[in-house]
Amino acid sequence: MNKVIKVILNRAEGPSSECGKKEFDEKAIWDGEVLKTLRKWGDTAPQNGGYDKVDFEVQWEGGHSYAGRFDMKYGGTDGGETFWVSLRNRLSFYACRRRPSHFKDDHWQAHLKNSAMNGSKDDCEAILDGCEVPQFD
Repeated sequence: MNKVIKVILNRAEGPSSECGKKEFDEKAIWDGEVLKTLRKWGDTAPQNGGYDKVDFEVQWEGGHSYAGRFDMKYGGTDGGETFWVSLRNRLSFYACRRRPSHFKDDHWQAHLKNSAMNGSKDDCEAILDGCEVPQFD
């Protein structure tokens, strides 16, 4: 199983003193620093609707990586999910292993087709099957 070796967070919106890039090495990741940072930033995220954009990249041994955007709401979550839960759910969605409850059959079939054609299904399956994703909540 390939270990996660780096997480890069880039807060793109919010107070200028908190915006910018932060990198976490393997030790910091396992010490829970990613979640601590997002919780701290989440104290200044919108409270009554809206979110602040946080771009991210996760890198694993063996050359696997995944990049995306975490829509951080007050408290440091994205749609009520912590960073690692959100990452697992995203990977599962793009690997076509997790169907959102609001997806109708035709939307799901289109997603399956698009994910196979653009390679995201294979890429995300490889990460889920061969790379660790921390189980922090």
